[in-house]
Amino acid sequence: MNTIPNLFELIFDELNHLNNDEGTERAKQIMLNSLRPNLKEIRQAYKSSPSNVDYSSRFNRAAYLLAYYPHHIQIIRNILEKLPTNYLTEAFSNEVLKACFIGAGPSPEVIGWTWYLNQHMRHVKFAKAYLLDKYVDGWRGGQEITRYRVAPVYWPEGHLTLIPIEFDFTEFELLKTYMHEDPPSTTRPDDVYYVLRAKRAFQCSNFFVMQNCLNDQLNNRNQLLRCVVELFQLMPSGSIFVLADLGRKEIRDFLKSVENTILQNSLGDVLSSPQNNVEKLDCAFDSFPILTDELFSGENGLWERKATYYYSAAFIRS
Repeated sequence: MNTIPNLFELIFDELNHLNNDEGTERAKQIMLNSLRPNLKEIRQAYKSSPSNVDYSSRFNRAAYLLAYYPHHIQIIRNILEKLPTNYLTEAFSNEVLKACFIGAGPSPEVIGWTWYLNQHMRHVKFAKAYLLDKYVDGWRGGQEITRYRVAPVYWPEGHLTLIPIEFDFTEFELLKTYMHEDPPSTTRPDDVYYVLRAKRAFQCSNFFVMQNCLNDQLNNRNQLLRCVVELFQLMPSGSIFVLADLGRKEIRDFLKSVENTILQNSLGDVLSSPQNNVEKLDCAFDSFPILTDELFSGENGLWERKATYYYSAAFIRS
């Protein structure tokens, strides 16, 4: 029997608590029914590369939490399980760890990380996760679910701190410019505040993750490649950088381009190369009846996911 609580049920209960004042079964059904168009929109967007999901919509964010978040916590844990142990032992050697999650949204990948720590790095007691995201304020509710409801399940003896920072990673030039100098007095105060926070996050972290945020940006592949490589160059020496996204050929090809650029410019080494065959992860949780009945009804765009398919790559900064 699965000893881990059903994450679909946990997230649904939290969303219901936040959005359903009545608390009745009928109100729960209405809430889930209202998210059907949003789930269809997300599923339709994910069929394309690039995709274009509007995460500024709170209804799209709620649909993502119910339909994708439980699946996406598994990805980073699975990747870490397969990386060379000696690199991870060194990177995670301290009792206090600091990591950056770029394009993090509600941060399911943070749970995958702490899940791995709980199983393999029991000496780690404290972890700071810097969440860099364009819509970081909109995702605050999802981040609170991560911190207060999900993290204690997967890392019961650990102490996780989430530090949200508004940061659009496609505007990496700001971070690059001010990484080694202070912003001029003419810079907008808000830009100074967020850039300096992102700068500090990069400087003090040695583990970096970009999960499920690449496919949205593939409309300008060359610019995205430059962005990812530039961000990699800003990471401290010895940092581990993990990238993962949908199981689409376009993602695999993009990750190979990142790998080739890093190697050709002697920026780092490869810990894990994108495989020719897509990775498959079966869902770790059973179906949750009310979701199956009211949201995952089986019609076009509303099927219940049984597995997650993804490509990934991992590098270490020279």
